[in-house]
Amino acid sequence: GQGGIFPSLEEANAHSYSEREKLILDQVRARSLSGTASQVADHLIARQKAHAVDEFFLVTITPDAEARRISYALIAQELQKRSLLAKPELRHIA
Repeated sequence: GQGGIFPSLEEANAHSYSEREKLILDQVRARSLSGTASQVADHLIARQKAHAVDEFFLVTITPDAEARRISYALIAQELQKRSLLAKPELRHIA
């Protein structure tokens, strides 16, 4: 991933959002998963059961690649802990 596309948390928190931007953010949040690795795993499992899917495509929006890598690794570790992800995929992510 390329850096600089998304603002830092400090920049995002300091930004004065217009009403239109707030509406867009609300719409994005309504279709997004967020939380701890455990919470995200719970959401993924619920969606898997509800929609009978066997894979997901995850996109973590962070201001830098290292934070993104850590996020994916934490989710993968949580799913592996629950025996829902095989270890070879963990080696690829981490």
